[in-house]
Amino acid sequence: KVNRLSTLKDTSEYTEIVHLHKSGINPIRIEDLSGHIKGRANILSKIKEMFGNAEKEITIHTSIEDLENKSRVLLPVIKNLEKAGKLKIKISVTGEEHRVRRYANRNEMKIKESEATGKFFIIDRKELLFMIHPENSEEELGVWINSTYFANAFCNIYERTQRN
Repeated sequence: KVNRLSTLKDTSEYTEIVHLHKSGINPIRIEDLSGHIKGRANILSKIKEMFGNAEKEITIHTSIEDLENKSRVLLPVIKNLEKAGKLKIKISVTGEEHRVRRYANRNEMKIKESEATGKFFIIDRKELLFMIHPENSEEELGVWINSTYFANAFCNIYERTQRN
């Protein structure tokens, strides 16, 4: 037994245990990966938080009605991010063409018109918040996912539909 214990330090398992002891581990909690958000105020708060954490890119897709309704809260945040110039902000909306143009001109924003329905926000192709109820439902409900793989795949699918 003494011989086994004396050679224990030479094993790869021992080396791995020492490395884990020194560097520690970060356990993955489910609430760090996904969650549901209920209510307009909570959703707006989460969107502002996501925008604040953005480093490279923000993709917004919603309806013109939803964008106009959330503008009081989101527009100042978007304008500040645009002034900083470190982010690429892509906005596409569905709705009546003249309302989309009027909104874009009034707020000096580049907005792409889209036929695709749905409401979602993608941050740095890592984080995604999408609404699961249609427009004008009684209560807003969103699903937030913090997954580079899923957000990137979702963004690629969306961009492919926008090109066609």
